[in-house]
Amino acid sequence: MKNQALKLAAIATAAITFTAVETVQAATIDFNGTVGERSYISTRSSSISEDGFTLQANSRNQFIIDNNYHNSTMGFDDDYYEFNGTGANLTITADSGNAFNFVTILVGALIQNGQLEFTGYFEGGGSIMSSVGASAGQYNTFSASGFLGLSSLVISANSDGLFPSFDDIVLNEVSPIPVPGGLPIFLTGLAGFAVLRKRKKRASQT
Repeated sequence: MKNQALKLAAIATAAITFTAVETVQAATIDFNGTVGERSYISTRSSSISEDGFTLQANSRNQFIIDNNYHNSTMGFDDDYYEFNGTGANLTITADSGNAFNFVTILVGALIQNGQLEFTGYFEGGGSIMSSVGASAGQYNTFSASGFLGLSSLVISANSDGLFPSFDDIVLNEVSPIPVPGGLPIFLTGLAGFAVLRKRKKRASQT
């Protein structure tokens, strides 16, 4: 009986520890309001924060540009992000340290067709990669598939297209929150143990 009690306690403890729900907080990184009308800023080797995420640029040329700087060629709603040359990349992480999902992004190119590459690093190890063509003079929506539970996301320019650009990065931050959902299991286990003990006691008395 003692062993049974220990087993029930272990199961109940595990249930309380691991029973959880996930809350999803959506964020759209749109860069809007970052620069003035018909202007731009260099983000080379610097970081920016928006909607609970940090974006770290590497040492290659890259910019946040007001859409009207190029006479609205791209058609983005306001400010957008532009790579200037192969090898530029941007690493995105959640400020909270929580995992996040990569959902969609708008991609395009200013002058010549190019390509953007997305590499997601899973929180538990491993990675996933996908690439998409960036069409000159317009933007299209890229819907990510399998980019779930990421610790970081790297966006890279991996072709010689002129000024591959992107905007409106949709990310869902996933926050595991322990809940007392395992408590009923624990109480049920204790009740079952009490019933078994009572039955055994009665059997010994007859």
